[in-house]
This record gives sequence, C-alpha cells and structure tokens, in this order.
Amino acid sequence: MFKLPFLKILAGFLKSLVWGLFILFICSIPTYKVNRVKIFNIDYFDKLAHLLLYYIFSIILYVELINYKKVLKKKFKIYLYILPIPLFWGILIEMMQYHILVSRNGSIYDIIANTCGIILGLFTIIIFRRYFAITKL
Repeated sequence: MFKLPFLKILAGFLKSLVWGLFILFICSIPTYKVNRVKIFNIDYFDKLAHLLLYYIFSIILYVELINYKKVLKKKFKIYLYILPIPLFWGILIEMMQYHILVSRNGSIYDIIANTCGIILGLFTIIIFRRYFAITKL
C-alpha cells in the first residue's frame, strides 16, 4: 500500500495516533468549558478520565504492536514499548498545559493518573494473555 517504510509504520499505528490526538484534543479544552459540563458529580473525576484514556491507549498500542511484530517478523519485548510511549505523551501534554495553554494547568497528579492507567492496561493484557490464551508473544 505504502512505498515508504515510515508511512507503512505510521499506517500500522493509525489507531494509536488517532487516540493520542484525541487525548491531546480533550486535554486542550479550556478549563472553564470542562467545568461547565458536569456529566458525573464525582470528586476527582478528571483523574479517573485520565486513567481511562491512558488505559485504552495502552491496550490499543499493544494490539498494534502485535501486528507490527508480525509484519517485521522480529522478536522484541512489546511490554517495553507500552509504558514509555504513552507516558512520554502524557508528560508532553502536561508540560504543554503548564507552559503553553493559558486556560489549563499541568499537574503531576494527572501524570500519576496516566501512569496508573497504563499500568492497569498492562495488567489487563497480562491477565488476558495468561488466562484467556490471547496471542502468544
């Protein structure tokens, strides 16, 4: 489909890229607009949202890394990629919120919630692989 290897790699990670851009969009919405829309009246709902966004991100990334591994036919530790990629993205977004966006503030607690979501995603992957015999790596 694509002649350039870089475009082939990007196409293989399209869902992860779209989800990462979705997270960027959600995290760039001005605070006054977010506070105006109260879907649930739960304390620290934003931290739960961060956890959920990065939980989904880690699982999408895992599925795409499995497919990428099949394309390359090389052995590599997929788990080594699942933690740093979304974590780096989350830190980058928080730094952007802190330094660039006037209507948002970066927070270490958001990074912690992101990390918890990624780790929860990793545990889910490990449990599903172990107990439900999903794709052996």
